[in-house]
Parts: sequence; C-alpha cells; structure tokens
Amino acid sequence: MLLNRPNYVCRLRFTAGSRIGWRSAAAVVVANMVGTGIFTTTGFMARDLGSALTILSTWMAGAMIALCGALAYAELGAALPEAGGEYIYLREAFGPLIGFLSGWTSFFVGFSGAIAAALLGFAGYLERLAPEIGAAGVDARVVALAVLWILTAVHCLGVGPGSRLQAALTAGTIGAMVLIVVAGLSIGHGSLSNFASSAPAHGSVAVSLIFVLYAYSGWNAAAYLAGEIQ
Repeated sequence: MLLNRPNYVCRLRFTAGSRIGWRSAAAVVVANMVGTGIFTTTGFMARDLGSALTILSTWMAGAMIALCGALAYAELGAALPEAGGEYIYLREAFGPLIGFLSGWTSFFVGFSGAIAAALLGFAGYLERLAPEIGAAGVDARVVALAVLWILTAVHCLGVGPGSRLQAALTAGTIGAMVLIVVAGLSIGHGSLSNFASSAPAHGSVAVSLIFVLYAYSGWNAAAYLAGEIQ
C-alpha cells in the first residue's frame, strides 16, 4: 500500500487540476460525430439502397449501435478515468500486448484514416465553395493540410486553448446544421412523397451500414480524454 500511495496521490492531484468539463467533453463528441460522414456517405447509400425508408432505417440501426457503445464506454470511462480510450480497457482486460497492438492500430489506421477522410472531404467542398483557390493554382488539399497543422498547433498550446477552440467550432457546426434544416423547411420545395419513392438497389444494407457506422464514429471520443475530465 505504501508503494502505491505516491501514484494514487499524483493521480488525485492530476485529476483535480484538469480543465476539461463535461461541456468541453461533449463538444469533442459532437465535433467528432458531426463531420464529413453525414455529408459524404448518404449519396452512396442512396445509390446502393434506392429507398428513402431503407436509408433512414439504416441510419436508425447505426444510431442504436452507437448509443450502446457510448453507454458502455461511459461506464468504462467512469471506472477507469485514464487517457487512452480502448487502449486502457483492452490492456486491463486482456493484457499489455493487446493494448499495445490496439494503440498502434488506432495510430496508423483508425485516427490517421479518419483524419485523411475528413481532409479529403474538406478539400472537396472547398473546391466547390471557393473555386478561386484552384484558379490561383493552389491545391485545396494543401489548404486542408494547413488547417490541420493550425488546429494541431492550437491543441499543442494546452488543454485550455484547445477546449475553447473545440467549443467554438462545435457551436459553429451545430449552428450551420440548424440553419440548413431551417432553410430546407422554410424555403425548400421538397415533398413527403419522396419518402415513398424508390429506385433499383445496387448494393446491400450491410455495406451501407458500414457507411453509417463510419459517419457515427466519434461517439467514443471523450474516452480518450477521461484522465483530464473533471
């Protein structure tokens, strides 16, 4: 017990000095979930499924899966309040080797792939919204990489600047989504009959569910910051 006491004291001091509250943690989750996935995957789903009701049902199924995962991670994060997410949980459950392999898989594939996909989506929309960038001879992907490095630099300044930036970006994202919904309902010319229309399917629900789960990825984002959340 005496040998473990210094680590226990250090952990208490670290937790007491953390600066991430539940609002900042929630902003991280929202910002990770509401991103390029919802804007880029639905078109593929419409091509593969052909039915609006099937598309919405697939989104609902993915939402239930994500909710179950979030509830499980909430319990794990409260029981093991350490930074690292599933690395911590797998290490404690199956040993350090499995945790080590999981960590490197996330580093090389999980996080890197998701960031790359987000950057490609950002570059694609930037080319459409600001064509003058391409006309000036600037590659939109270079601009996307510059944005990534700027965001990285802000987070390297510390938890405080990073959390404030995260909150501001999340508020902007939610505001934009609300504006799109309001504009669609107020000045749009859609029809409820579109929900009953269908087209020949060219794919499977299982493949479309992969698109949905990719779009929902990020529900576990707060677990990676568990050691810094009050």
